[in-house]
Amino acid sequence: MNANSLPAPARYETFTTQVPESRAAAFQELINEFWCGASRFDQAATDHAKSLEAIERDGVESLHALFEISLGNSGQCHKVARFLAGLFNGGDYPFALNIFRGIDDDIFEHCMRVLRMDARLTRQEVHHYIGPEKFINMLYASGLAKQD
Repeated sequence: MNANSLPAPARYETFTTQVPESRAAAFQELINEFWCGASRFDQAATDHAKSLEAIERDGVESLHALFEISLGNSGQCHKVARFLAGLFNGGDYPFALNIFRGIDDDIFEHCMRVLRMDARLTRQEVHHYIGPEKFINMLYASGLAKQD
């Protein structure tokens, strides 16, 4: 559609139905909810969108926390860096799931939030939330990527 054209008019279907008198008021209420966008289906779509927003909000917050941890020098730091590298490119940086056994509970929860975001949303790859250059620098600093 170009800037000068109008959107196509909405297409409608016609339905004819019979409703028992005892259910007529409930049926009319259902129709009103439908036209107002307040049906249970509309609510489910709204709830789903809010859930995705929460997944992204929590995931990005945890991703930044994990990124900061990965820049440290404890045993946890290298494991976190490997996890982040695996999300970035699992082919080049495979991550063995048993590594999670050696990660502290709070860090594990951050990993699960980031994994949930990466698995359920496709808005952007994890390194873009951090910044590609900063992310690549973390890979070098952690010894996962080698200088050519």
